[in-house]
Amino acid sequence: MKVVEALTGRSSHQVAPPTGRYIKNWNVLKPGQIVEVLNEHGLLIIAEIDALTDDHTIIWLRSLRSGQRTLHLVEDPISLYEL
Repeated sequence: MKVVEALTGRSSHQVAPPTGRYIKNWNVLKPGQIVEVLNEHGLLIIAEIDALTDDHTIIWLRSLRSGQRTLHLVEDPISLYEL
Protein backbone atom coordinates (compact mmCIF):
# COMPACT_ATOMS: atom_id res chain seq x y z
CA MET A 1 0.00 0.00 0.00
CA LYS A 2 2.87 2.39 0.71
CA VAL A 3 4.09 1.93 -2.87
CA VAL A 4 0.71 3.12 -4.18
CA GLU A 5 0.74 6.12 -1.88
CA ALA A 6 4.28 6.96 -2.95
CA LEU A 7 3.30 6.75 -6.64
CA THR A 8 0.01 8.60 -6.42
CA GLY A 9 -0.22 10.34 -3.05
CA ARG A 10 -3.38 8.38 -2.17
CA SER A 11 -4.55 4.93 -1.16
CA SER A 12 -5.21 2.26 -3.79
CA HIS A 13 -9.00 1.99 -3.26
CA GLN A 14 -11.04 5.16 -3.05
CA VAL A 15 -13.83 7.08 -4.67
CA ALA A 16 -12.06 9.88 -6.52
CA PRO A 17 -11.59 11.07 -10.06
CA PRO A 18 -8.71 9.46 -11.92
CA THR A 19 -5.58 11.55 -12.33
CA GLY A 20 -4.08 9.85 -15.36
CA ARG A 21 -4.78 9.95 -19.08
CA TYR A 22 -7.67 7.75 -20.25
CA ILE A 23 -6.56 4.59 -22.09
CA LYS A 24 -9.01 4.06 -24.92
CA ASN A 25 -7.05 1.40 -26.81
CA TRP A 26 -5.96 -1.58 -24.71
CA ASN A 27 -3.34 -2.48 -27.36
CA VAL A 28 -0.93 -0.04 -25.68
CA LEU A 29 -1.06 -1.90 -22.35
CA LYS A 30 1.77 -4.11 -21.09
CA PRO A 31 2.11 -6.56 -18.20
CA GLY A 32 3.62 -4.89 -15.15
CA GLN A 33 2.13 -1.49 -15.99
CA ILE A 34 0.37 0.30 -13.11
CA VAL A 35 -3.04 1.77 -13.97
CA GLU A 36 -5.98 3.44 -12.33
CA VAL A 37 -9.18 1.44 -12.79
CA LEU A 38 -12.52 3.23 -12.48
CA ASN A 39 -15.31 0.68 -12.11
CA GLU A 40 -19.05 1.03 -12.73
CA HIS A 41 -19.62 1.96 -9.07
CA GLY A 42 -17.24 4.92 -9.26
CA LEU A 43 -14.57 3.19 -7.18
CA LEU A 44 -11.03 4.00 -8.25
CA ILE A 45 -8.57 1.13 -7.84
CA ILE A 46 -4.82 1.20 -8.44
CA ALA A 47 -3.78 -2.05 -10.08
CA GLU A 48 -0.96 -3.75 -11.92
CA ILE A 49 -1.62 -5.35 -15.28
CA ASP A 50 -0.89 -8.99 -14.55
CA ALA A 51 -1.60 -10.47 -17.98
CA LEU A 52 -3.26 -9.73 -21.32
CA THR A 53 -4.47 -11.97 -24.11
CA ASP A 54 -2.62 -11.66 -27.42
CA ASP A 55 -5.52 -9.73 -28.95
CA HIS A 56 -5.72 -7.40 -25.88
CA THR A 57 -9.44 -8.03 -25.36
CA ILE A 58 -9.04 -9.73 -21.95
CA ILE A 59 -6.97 -8.33 -19.11
CA TRP A 60 -6.01 -9.63 -15.68
CA LEU A 61 -5.51 -6.90 -13.07
CA ARG A 62 -4.01 -7.28 -9.60
CA SER A 63 -5.02 -4.72 -6.97
CA LEU A 64 -1.96 -3.18 -5.36
CA ARG A 65 -3.82 -2.85 -2.08
CA SER A 66 -5.47 -6.24 -1.64
CA GLY A 67 -3.53 -8.37 -4.12
CA GLN A 68 -6.86 -9.58 -5.52
CA ARG A 69 -6.66 -10.61 -9.17
CA THR A 70 -9.62 -9.83 -11.45
CA LEU A 71 -10.40 -10.61 -15.08
CA HIS A 72 -11.98 -8.00 -17.36
CA LEU A 73 -13.19 -8.02 -20.95
CA VAL A 74 -12.67 -4.97 -23.14
CA GLU A 75 -16.46 -4.43 -23.18
CA ASP A 76 -16.75 -4.50 -19.36
CA PRO A 77 -17.89 -1.28 -17.64
CA ILE A 78 -14.42 -0.21 -16.46
CA SER A 79 -12.18 2.64 -17.55
CA LEU A 80 -8.38 2.46 -17.40
CA TYR A 81 -6.08 5.44 -16.88
CA GLU A 82 -2.30 5.77 -17.07
CA LEU A 83 -0.42 6.63 -13.91
